[in-house]
Amino acid sequence: MKNLINIPDYLYINLDLNNFSNFQKVKLIIKGKLIALIFSIKSEYLFCLIMNYLHGKDGKIYFENNYYVKKMKDRKVFYPNRRISNIFIDYKLHINKFFKTYCLDEINFQDNDLVIDCGANIGELYLALDEKKIKISYVAFEPDKKAFSSLEKNTKNANKQLYNLALSDKNEKQNLYKDTDGGNTSLSEFESTTVEEIDTKTLDSFNLKNIKLLKIDAEGHEPEVLTGLTETLKNVEYIAIDHSDERGFNQEKTTVEVFDFLYKNNFQVVAVSPYREISLFKNSSQ
Repeated sequence: MKNLINIPDYLYINLDLNNFSNFQKVKLIIKGKLIALIFSIKSEYLFCLIMNYLHGKDGKIYFENNYYVKKMKDRKVFYPNRRISNIFIDYKLHINKFFKTYCLDEINFQDNDLVIDCGANIGELYLALDEKKIKISYVAFEPDKKAFSSLEKNTKNANKQLYNLALSDKNEKQNLYKDTDGGNTSLSEFESTTVEEIDTKTLDSFNLKNIKLLKIDAEGHEPEVLTGLTETLKNVEYIAIDHSDERGFNQEKTTVEVFDFLYKNNFQVVAVSPYREISLFKNSSQ
């Protein structure tokens, strides 16, 4: 149903639609269509006002200095756009699902472990670990300037190094194809109306050691990111990587390239996400 009916995905993303009755599905569609109209409202103030009326129990949202902000008892979370809908209903539910989506419950984290986040967006990986009270050393790469500005705010109290650039297989300038609202900004060309030039670096050029986790979500550019970290691999214990259908105009999967590369470099699959095409690999030589 969710593939046929265009409604805001935050309404169903945590629901088991297979167990919904026809009446429940119709009710969800009607609600979704009404909320889709609310999303078309241009006024940020009015949008936040209505959404707080509908979903304000878990914390209020507001628009300030060009950011959407959700204010809760113990934190504020910043988004550059209305993707803040991800956390409208239940922040902890969303962030805990993110943790499981990347199979992070399979990893025995220790305080001060080094975690590398390629394609960090607004920093949900850091937020997920912080929610679990895991105090990490965090290095993040995010090429989209608007997402990066939210990343800076969401990791204000972190032990961190943040880079507004893209990881790839070369140190050079490349075209970045932007989709900030959809969270699909990528170096792999797709139908984007906004293109800008950006610096790219190989992860090898940062000479990082003792990496507990490398998370990669490069929106289809995963093969190039992996090619650029061949020297770093021996220093990585776990890699959580998204290899779903996001590459280029044809939205191709990168599963074959990802698995082939990591198997050849002594990594083995230890877990597969129940939610998305994400796999967790472990370095078999460690």
